Amino acid sequence: MNKLSYLVYTTAITALLACGNEKTAEQQKVATMEDQPKQIAEGVEELTIEESQAYTLKGQEIAQQTFKALSGSLKKAMSEGGVTNAVKFCNVNESIIVDSLEKHYDVSIKRTSHKLRNEKNKPNASEQEMIDYYLNTSKITEDLFPEVKRNTDNTVSFYAPIHLQPLCVTCHGTVGKTVSETDYKSILALYPNDKAVNFDIDEFRGIWSITFK
Repeated sequence: MNKLSYLVYTTAITALLACGNEKTAEQQKVATMEDQPKQIAEGVEELTIEESQAYTLKGQEIAQQTFKALSGSLKKAMSEGGVTNAVKFCNVNESIIVDSLEKHYDVSIKRTSHKLRNEKNKPNASEQEMIDYYLNTSKITEDLFPEVKRNTDNTVSFYAPIHLQPLCVTCHGTVGKTVSETDYKSILALYPNDKAVNFDIDEFRGIWSITFK
């Protein structure tokens, strides 16, 4: 985790994330020293603290606005026709909503995960590195913070962890409990290779990947 992850995120963003549990100093050392993602590729100039802070705050804003737009539309679809209608809505309209926000902010916006529903959202190498980092870190602490880094093509990527929200358990929770068997059949009808279930509330679900062009 880079310097800004500790200096800025612990003050500006910690309130948006789950509280950390108590671990030993040795366990914390393992998380911060062994599992940290690579911040700078060879030949790529490191972001300044000011740049990192600006990209972090903007990335957080974009992620929040995207979540707000998607969750608001999803709630409406759910109220009108339950999980089956909500899943159909996501299948058709999610990309439309995201595309409009990408144009508005002049960025690329992606949500990806270690357990995919839509295979079009498969993580690239950098995203997989961040997913692995968050997965490993989440085993010893609930404090997962956003990261920003400059890419080899001089773009800048913002990554932030996604935790399962209560609204999402009817589609991503435990099959046979919070996700009914009937509803899961509707999910599989549209996403036959679905893996995005059996999550608990507040469990690490995936990441936001936002790239500034």
